[in-house]
Amino acid sequence: MTVRLCGIIMLTGTACGGVTMTKAYFKVQKQFCGECSLALRRFIGGMDGVIAVDVENGAVAVDFDERKIPEEQVQKLTRDSIEKLGYRVETD
Repeated sequence: MTVRLCGIIMLTGTACGGVTMTKAYFKVQKQFCGECSLALRRFIGGMDGVIAVDVENGAVAVDFDERKIPEEQVQKLTRDSIEKLGYRVETD
């Protein structure tokens, strides 16, 4: 299933072992510098339920398990983290 909401794309699927993973994509106004990319990976990736964080080409992709962390929390955490670093999430 794919859902698009204010520049955020959500994909849901089942991985090996029956774990339901969701991927959230956030488009950002410009490309991240190396230090900001690392900061986002460490902060967001350290949350329980977040499986992977990919930061490149002006976008952030977060893989997470909705059974451990709600979609709304991932969206808020990621958006807040991006904005605290001085970047802005693009809206449609």
